[in-house]
Amino acid sequence: MRQNKFIYSKKMKIYPVILTFLFLGIFVNIGFSQKFSLIYSDTLCSEKIYTFQIRDTTSLNSKIDSVYWYWNDTGLMKSKQKPTFRITKYFSLSGIHSVKVIRFRKDSARIIKDSATFSMKIFQGPQITLLTNPAVEEGFVKSCTNKELNLAISLKELPPPNYEFAINWGMTDTLVKIDDFSTAKNNIYPPGSAFTLKLFSKDTTNHCERVDTVFIITGPPNVTYERTEIVPSCQPKREGLKLNIPPFAGVGISFGDSTFLSIKALKYRREDTLVSHTYITSSCGKDVLIGSDTICKDCFVITISATNVCGPSITVIAPIRTYDKPYVNGFEVTDPKPSLNVDTLTHFCSGGEFTFLRNSSRGTAPIHLGMNECFFSDTITFSFKDLSPSKNDTTFTSICDGNKCDTIYHLKIEDGQFLVSVKQANLCGESIFSKKITVAKKDTAKFEPVGYDGCMPVNIFFKYNQSPDITDFYWNFGDGSPKDASNVSPTHRYDVEGEFKVTHLIQNKYNCQNQYDTVLSFKYCENMYIPNAFIPDSRNEKIKVLRPIAAKLREYNIEIFTSWGELLWKSAVLENGVPAEGWDGTYQGRPCPQGVYIWKAEATFDDGTTGGKEWKGENRNGKYYKVGSFTLIR
Repeated sequence: MRQNKFIYSKKMKIYPVILTFLFLGIFVNIGFSQKFSLIYSDTLCSEKIYTFQIRDTTSLNSKIDSVYWYWNDTGLMKSKQKPTFRITKYFSLSGIHSVKVIRFRKDSARIIKDSATFSMKIFQGPQITLLTNPAVEEGFVKSCTNKELNLAISLKELPPPNYEFAINWGMTDTLVKIDDFSTAKNNIYPPGSAFTLKLFSKDTTNHCERVDTVFIITGPPNVTYERTEIVPSCQPKREGLKLNIPPFAGVGISFGDSTFLSIKALKYRREDTLVSHTYITSSCGKDVLIGSDTICKDCFVITISATNVCGPSITVIAPIRTYDKPYVNGFEVTDPKPSLNVDTLTHFCSGGEFTFLRNSSRGTAPIHLGMNECFFSDTITFSFKDLSPSKNDTTFTSICDGNKCDTIYHLKIEDGQFLVSVKQANLCGESIFSKKITVAKKDTAKFEPVGYDGCMPVNIFFKYNQSPDITDFYWNFGDGSPKDASNVSPTHRYDVEGEFKVTHLIQNKYNCQNQYDTVLSFKYCENMYIPNAFIPDSRNEKIKVLRPIAAKLREYNIEIFTSWGELLWKSAVLENGVPAEGWDGTYQGRPCPQGVYIWKAEATFDDGTTGGKEWKGENRNGKYYKVGSFTLIR
C-alpha cells in the first residue's frame, strides 16, 4: 500500500468561513482548510475487495474525528477504524469510479471540515465460467456412496490468449499450470473425505486475477483421533484427544459422563485439534453397551459423531476408567485413660492400648480412605518408627490387604518418641499421613508405709518420692477419713482394728495417670499413742486435752515440760488400765502460750505375766522413743 501514482493528491482551496454555533452551552467553530491524499493499490480490478486510507500531508496538530466516503456506485460509507480511518470497498463492475471524502477533525475548540473528490479506474478481471462434472449441488460436488469420485472441470467458453491458468486440486499444496483448456481436466478423489479445489486465472494485460473455488465431499466424514493418555487414571482425570477433522464436518463429542462438546463445521481441514475433558467422578458402576453385544463394565466411553452433507459417522473410542485417588488425612489413637485423638495431641501415656480405626464407606473415623473397591483392592499400612538413637527401628503393620480388611487394630507401645504413619496405596498411587508423637512414661505411684507393723493405735508415715512432672494426686486411707490432696507424704492415724485399702493416685503433665494400692491390716497391740497436737479451746472433747491413748496398762507415768525443761504437769492415774487424766494446757491455773512442748512417758502393759510388758516407746520410722514433742494450738 502506498500513495497512488495515477491518482492525484487534491488540495482544497476554499475561502475561509468561520461559523459559530451555540449548542448546549458550547461554542463550535467550523472552518474549511485541509490537505490530504488517498492511498490504495496500484491496480484495481472488478470483483475484488480493496482497502483505502487517507493520509494527512499537513503539519497541523489536529485530531481526526471522523471520515465519510461518498461512492458513485454505493453511496455513503463511514470509516470505523481509528486512527487510520481505513475503509474496504468491493467493486462489482469495471470502469471509472469516484469517491468524495469528507474529513472532520478537532483543533482546540473548533471542528474543521476538509473534503476532496478522487477518481479511479477499475479494470475488468478474467471472465470465465467454470463447469464441473458431476455438477455442483447445494454448494458442493458430492459423492456419498463411499466410492472414488472422478471429477472433470472445463470452461464454458474458450478463454482469450492473454489468460493464464493454474489449479490446485485440494489433495496437496501443489499448484499445477494449465496451458490448454480446450479439453476437460480430470482428477480422482478417494472416498470418505472432503477437498477444496481452486482454479486461479489471470489477465496478463492488466494483471487482474480471479479465483474459482469448488467444494468436494466424497462421503460421510472420517474423523481420526489420537489419545494423549490411554492408561487408567485417577480422578480427577484429564483425558486428551488430538482430532483430525475434515472440511465441512460438524463434530459432537460425548464423554460418557453426561457432558457433551460441539465443534462447528469449517471449510478447511483441521489437523491436530486438541480436545480435553476432566473427569471428576469415578466410573465405578458405569456399564456401557458398545456395539450390539459388548458391555463395558465400570467405564466411560467417548463417542465422536461427525456429520456433513452426506450424513453422519460415529467413532467410539476405547473405554476409559477413572479411579479414586488414595486420601488419608488422619487416624485415631485410643488410650484407655483418657481417649485421645492423634490429630490434636502429641503426647500419650505408656502402657495404654493404641487402637487404630479403619474408615468404611459409611464410617466416621478420622481415617478418610477415598477408595472404590469395584476396581481394585487398597492396602492400608501403619508404621511405627522408634526415634530413639539406640533403636531407630520401624514396625509395619498392615490392617487391610486385598479385599479383606480388619476394622480395628491394637498395638501396645512403651514410652519413647515415635513417628506414626498410615499409608493407603492402590493403582493410583499412595497417600501417607504421618505425625510425631511422644509416649510419656507413667510415673510410679508406689509408696512406703513407714512405721507399719500391724499394731494399732499407730501413726503411719506414707513415704513417697514425687517426680517434678506430677501435677495432681490424692490419698485415700481406706478408713472413711477425708481424702488428702495436699500432702505429698502424709501421716495418718489408725485407732481401730481391721483391714484398710490405701490408694495413691497420681497424674503427670501429660495427663498420664497411675495408681498404687496396698492393704494394711491392724490389730490391737501393747502400744501407747501420744497426740502430736491439741487445742484447749476446741469444742471437740477429744482434742481439748493432751491425753495418752492406751489400754491394758498396769502402770504408767507422763510428764509435760517446756522446751526449756521446766515441768508443767504430770500424771500416773489409770482407770481400768486406761490413762484417766489429760493436760488442759495450763500451769498454776493460767493458760500456757501456743507453742511446742515436750512429753516424757513410761508405761508397763498387763500381759498376764508377773512383771508385765514394758512399753518400748513411740515408733518413729522404725525406731522407738519415750520422749517426744507436741504442739499446743490456741
